[in-house]
Amino acid sequence: MKNYTIKEFQQYNHSVLNPFQPEKYILIDTLNKLQDLIPILLEQTRLGIDTEQSFAKTYEGFLCLIQISTDQNDYLIDVLGINSKQGINECLSKVFLCKDIIKIFYAGQQDILWLKRDFDLSVVNYFDVKECASFLKKSDDNSLIQLIDRYCNYKLDKQKKKELQVSEWSNRPLSKEQLDYAALDSHYLIKIRYELLCETIQSVGFKRTIEVINQMQQQTLKKYEKKKFDYQYFFDLFQKQFKHQELYASQIDKQSEVYRIINVIYCRIAKLKNEYSQLNNLNANNLLLEPSLLELAFKIYDLNSNKLALLEDLDLQTFQNIKYPQSLIFLQSQREKIMLILNSWNQSEEKNNLLQEYDKYGQKKASSHTEKEERKQKRAQQFEEQFCLKKEPYGNCQILSPLGLKLCNCDEKKVKWYLNKGLATLVSREPYTIIKLNFQPNGKNHEELEQEIHLNENQFYASKRETVCVVCGKDEKFTKYHVIPSIYRTHFPNKYKSHRSHDILLLCVKCHQKAGKNADLLKDQLLQQYKIEKQQYFKQQSLKYMAQRMYASTKSYLKSKEKMNKENRQKCKENIRQYFDELLKTPDIQNKFPQLKDKQFKVSTTGKIKIDEEFRSFFSNLEKDSKNIKDEEKQNERIWAGQKVVENLKTEDDIILFIKMWRQHFLDVMQPKYLPFGWNVNHKFTRDFGKESVFNQIEGNQTEDISQQSHITVSEGINQQP
Repeated sequence: MKNYTIKEFQQYNHSVLNPFQPEKYILIDTLNKLQDLIPILLEQTRLGIDTEQSFAKTYEGFLCLIQISTDQNDYLIDVLGINSKQGINECLSKVFLCKDIIKIFYAGQQDILWLKRDFDLSVVNYFDVKECASFLKKSDDNSLIQLIDRYCNYKLDKQKKKELQVSEWSNRPLSKEQLDYAALDSHYLIKIRYELLCETIQSVGFKRTIEVINQMQQQTLKKYEKKKFDYQYFFDLFQKQFKHQELYASQIDKQSEVYRIINVIYCRIAKLKNEYSQLNNLNANNLLLEPSLLELAFKIYDLNSNKLALLEDLDLQTFQNIKYPQSLIFLQSQREKIMLILNSWNQSEEKNNLLQEYDKYGQKKASSHTEKEERKQKRAQQFEEQFCLKKEPYGNCQILSPLGLKLCNCDEKKVKWYLNKGLATLVSREPYTIIKLNFQPNGKNHEELEQEIHLNENQFYASKRETVCVVCGKDEKFTKYHVIPSIYRTHFPNKYKSHRSHDILLLCVKCHQKAGKNADLLKDQLLQQYKIEKQQYFKQQSLKYMAQRMYASTKSYLKSKEKMNKENRQKCKENIRQYFDELLKTPDIQNKFPQLKDKQFKVSTTGKIKIDEEFRSFFSNLEKDSKNIKDEEKQNERIWAGQKVVENLKTEDDIILFIKMWRQHFLDVMQPKYLPFGWNVNHKFTRDFGKESVFNQIEGNQTEDISQQSHITVSEGINQQP
């Protein structure tokens, strides 16, 4: 790749939107037309490319059309009409192997393999818009329909696209709809690539963008491999289908020899079908579909005796209604082999082989399932150890006014604070600790307090809390769940963010995971609503990535330097030193990696750092340490995204509606059955602060009287939080 500045790179790749016009494509259906097209293509710097394949008639499938779009025109190359593998190879290889032309695909991994398979064509300078879009916006819908809509303002009907995509492309002539669809598939790729490149450079920086492009080139090195029969797929498929065979499932025990034998016989017939399809170059999916395959395997089971029974003949009359005629031809031509498979259980040695075959693939499945379960349990255990509460969340201690009115509940820690400060006296210890204040909260008299206590707002704080999951009622392994996510509340004004005990609830692990998953969906909707891209947070590469890059580059250089010529060796060393300089310039680098602070590396006679084994070893350890900052960077990204959402809440009414939305969302998706008494969507949104509150920045920090020192609002003041 040439060396560009960012500005030059963007100018070089600039693309102007060229609206798609139906029937404006140019059809290339003869070798002469293709030969005339090649000089035009060789003048281009980038091409949008797609292919259409037929799967219906052959075992492997074959290409029927190659679409190539330039900035000006869409060319549809009818490879079936040209009908010359050598001619197509000689012409298109000049284009596909030209390193100065960028070949732009959408999800092009399969297209590349099909081009190799059918025309021995290799691709260099490859770009995949789907891969780039997924790198940039992993959580978004990055289908071609969405990318065309997002960047080119062109609406394409999803159902219509699907119908045309799976239509038969080997029929001639192709319909106008098919040809328009084919031209459209490649038409906007150049424009989409340009827009994605600009966003990626802005998001992760120029160098990281180039690295993403270089990584794409790995796809072009893959070789086409012929389809192989997947025994495990059919083994598992039989077991899934068996559940729905009520007639047999009610009589055959899944642990029995009968079940195991029929399972393997089903797989062996499927394998025979695959071999026949490959030998005769037929689409295996058009031969004896799975329901018929299952019916055939069960022919050896006698429902009356509930036993296996020898099959004397294969009655093809029962298969007259099968979908594809080729299936009957298969059954007729392979009758003897099928009969041998069906009756193989009757021979002692072969029966043992069947059972051993079942055990072999059954163990693979069991092993895979066990490993999945173990990983799942390990993740659950780690989650519980990290997030589940280690002590009783609610103390249910009570605070009374001087005349005995119940103000609110709190925990033991708060009780001790009031007692130690002499602000309250102990009333009782059993069954819960109760204290009585020595001052009037908020300076209110008894009648005013009594009136406030009877308000619905106070019922939540004065009621006893039950230590159960508020959704399902489970009474163990709890986590704190923030109804209004902390990434938003932390950016609220003080009077909104400090008053939060109402919106922290107890959930069991399972309910917490469900609530978190649904909350993440709403977070993504808010990002889309306010047009916020999380990736904008990263101005340059992350520390984690930079540390890993240093280690990988150094390791690769030391391993291969003896095989390099002097020029390449020098170039590699300069790249590593450049990476090192970038790492040192990263903000807060020495706090993240303190071992860099006083580290002294060897230098050469020219005063440059030596790239040696000591250098590699140091960055090997640094790379390991970098894994610890992964979660921190993700959290910083989430907090940044939350801040951007809150910045769109322009008024206090907006904040209140935002809080109500999250509370209602929790009720709608979780339908909790055990909410604390008094919990509701319209619960008080703000709180007032005493003069000594940390939320009131009063110079001098002076206290006037005891009520100001210990400012308590009945419905807010000293609430316990889970």
